[in-house]
Amino acid sequence: MQREFLQNLGLSDDQVQAVLAQHGKSTNEIKGKLARAEEQVADLQNQIGDRDKQLKKLEKTVGDNQELAQEIDKLRKENEQTAKDYQSKITKQAKDFAITNALKDAGAKNTKAVLALLDLDKVSVDEDGQLFGIAEQLEELQKTDAYLFTPKQIELEKKGPVNLFAGGNPSSNVAKDPKNMSLDEQTDLYRKDPSQWQSLFGNNNK
Repeated sequence: MQREFLQNLGLSDDQVQAVLAQHGKSTNEIKGKLARAEEQVADLQNQIGDRDKQLKKLEKTVGDNQELAQEIDKLRKENEQTAKDYQSKITKQAKDFAITNALKDAGAKNTKAVLALLDLDKVSVDEDGQLFGIAEQLEELQKTDAYLFTPKQIELEKKGPVNLFAGGNPSSNVAKDPKNMSLDEQTDLYRKDPSQWQSLFGNNNK
């Protein structure tokens, strides 16, 4: 995540620093998980390598014993499959951990509900714990299913107070009286800023 990108979004220096710090923390956690997983994989591969060496030595001693040779070949294949299965498991765990962090950073209220709407086949994670294919999906969901997410404080600070301009003229500085707003204008406000809508109209529905 680049500082210039965040600054272009209109964030202050303090807000940019806060975002980068949180992003770095999440990334370091993912890298730590991946490093430990890689150590486990390496350890397992070493164990399997040792077993393969033992099997090769044993092969030299079996001679024409076809039955024992077949058993050794079976054990070797099982070792290879075990290594592949373990690697797949570790990769999936790293991916799931990275996705969970991404949902947390996005402010998901219910991770299971949000996960059900994501196409996880399009999501991948590299060796550094960097996710690909999820940011765009989350951004779209935040627009179409905003109720599933909690607005971040930094976003609220960036947004600031909302001005309701009269006459459909966004350049006007005259705030429109909520009582004179049409249903379409109220609906548009609700979609853009639920908190502002609640403060203006929420009490009327009680």
